[in-house]
Amino acid sequence: MATEIKTWLQLKSVVCFSDFMEMKIKPIQPGNSIYIDVLQALKSTIPQAQKKHAAESGIVEIPTNGLTVGFSDQMANLQDMLCLLRDNLIHLPILDLEFHLQDMDSVIVDAGLLIYSLYDIKGEKEDTILDDMNRALGFDLPRNIEPIKAMVYLVMQKAFQSNLPRIHGLGYADFLLKHLKDFQGRYSDSLAFLKNQLQVIQTEFESMQPFLKAVVEGPHNKLKTLNEDCAIQIIRKAHEVEYVVDACINKDVPQWCIECWLQDIIEKITCIKAKIQEKNMVEDTMKTVIASTSSQLVRTPRMNEEIVGFEDVIENLRKKLLNGTKGQDVISIHGMPGLGKTTLANRLYSDRSVVSQFDICAQCCVSQVYSYKDLLLCLIHDAIGEDSDQHRELHDNELADKLRKTLLRRRYLILVDDVWEDSVWDDLRGCFPDANNRSRIILTTRHHEVAKYARVHSDPLHLRMFDEDESWKLLEKKVFGEQSCSPLLRDVGLRIAKMCGQLPLSIVLVAGILSEMEKEVECWEQVANNLGTHIHNDSRAIVDQSYHVLPCHLKSCFLYFGAFLEDRVIDISRLIRLWISESLIKSCEDRSLEDIAEGYLENLIGRNLVMVTQRAISDGKVKACRLHDVLLDFCKERAAEENFLLWIKR
Repeated sequence: MATEIKTWLQLKSVVCFSDFMEMKIKPIQPGNSIYIDVLQALKSTIPQAQKKHAAESGIVEIPTNGLTVGFSDQMANLQDMLCLLRDNLIHLPILDLEFHLQDMDSVIVDAGLLIYSLYDIKGEKEDTILDDMNRALGFDLPRNIEPIKAMVYLVMQKAFQSNLPRIHGLGYADFLLKHLKDFQGRYSDSLAFLKNQLQVIQTEFESMQPFLKAVVEGPHNKLKTLNEDCAIQIIRKAHEVEYVVDACINKDVPQWCIECWLQDIIEKITCIKAKIQEKNMVEDTMKTVIASTSSQLVRTPRMNEEIVGFEDVIENLRKKLLNGTKGQDVISIHGMPGLGKTTLANRLYSDRSVVSQFDICAQCCVSQVYSYKDLLLCLIHDAIGEDSDQHRELHDNELADKLRKTLLRRRYLILVDDVWEDSVWDDLRGCFPDANNRSRIILTTRHHEVAKYARVHSDPLHLRMFDEDESWKLLEKKVFGEQSCSPLLRDVGLRIAKMCGQLPLSIVLVAGILSEMEKEVECWEQVANNLGTHIHNDSRAIVDQSYHVLPCHLKSCFLYFGAFLEDRVIDISRLIRLWISESLIKSCEDRSLEDIAEGYLENLIGRNLVMVTQRAISDGKVKACRLHDVLLDFCKERAAEENFLLWIKR
């Protein structure tokens, strides 16, 4: 609170001084000497803050090029700088200013001394005025304007950077390179003094295009995080370059500030390139760290969870497990978060009529970060019934061979839950021999591409959403257990179940809220009125997990759905045009931006984050789509948090 008050007072001081100079209003006489005495007393309480903080907080020394500037020009510069400081301070968050408060104190006091002292000086010539000020105040005007310059530059830079989105489309680098040459040709006079710096920047961005392309096209894993962070920093610098060039053309920013800013950008890009090179050196170390920590993150599979609904789905899957092809088969279940894939798979895995037909049953839960060894040990433990710790000293290939030999010539049922990457199936598939004895593997995943990749004979099952009857049955079961719902509550209960959007996750969350309430109509009506908020707050963590593992070039495309209205069917051609116009699509040789964007969309659909509402009959391409309300709410909130989208309520 004290920081906010102090910053507000500083802003008010800058506003007063800048307005004072623009309007040329003399202070009330007598009083000039009093103002100066007060300001000099304040200055004595600031213990050399300027020099200390300038070095620590990145306030740069602005070059003067050895020019001698007259008093009138110096005062004009001071007036311009105070106006710039005033205009940019209002756009800068309080937290970004905290570290520079002492610098701000020194700058404001110096500015006040310069302004008020003018009215006590009787000289007429500019050099006489400067000498008089030096004798009166103990400092020279040109030297003391430099800290103000440095603060103006810092505040302008911070104000712009704080308003940048924290998530970006990697296509923005393409946009900058495409238009940078055009700007230099069209506005050659305005940009002449920046020619060398802009050429360096253009060369640097061109050299990083292969890196950005690799970030988009490379496999997404934990080792890619550093590369994505570097890519985001590159795009942020591209935004800054565009802003500085535009400010130069429109003469919104002083020349000295623009030159300094571009030089900072060049130095930052050099640091980013060094980080990229360093990443290649530490990659092996990162692999070791991930392998050593992943064993702690493997989740214990959830067993015997109650399931309501999906009776037709269960019967269909049971037939595939017990009948069908004589060879080994993979029964893949995929769908969006919260549908109950794991619960359904565990229901089948624990079904006595199913389990009794197999010689060996074993299960493991993969999750995002996994250890290959821990997965093997988990399966061996279930298959053999021995303590897995006694096998921990074995190498991975020895464990895999032991599991394969255990399963060989035995009819087995394996549950592999929560698979996120194709590579998981590549790791495990060799452990599951095909003895032509109707062995089965149940696999659950959020991603259609993973389910399709693991296919052997049976097509992957896309788990549907609940119908209205199933929604109500699940809600009633979770709230009342074996009892029935009161007739007084049935109507509002049916309405609540319908409002849950056919998503089992949402229904279970709302049931938890109702279970803690009095079984009164008024209470349930209140829940119905506030239903969207309750679902949204409790289910965010699940959606957030799916968002967290998205590659950076897909995150911006996914959050862009937050620009659409709830329950809106989105035309794909319009969506793709919007993505391209916002520079969210990274170009690639021999492929059109439209084709690349369609690939992005199919990826999001495969991850069950986007629902298809219409496909073309001729080629099967997606024509229209929509987002579930839970996911749409997430997009809107996360986009606002990332400064990516701004919703205006009318």
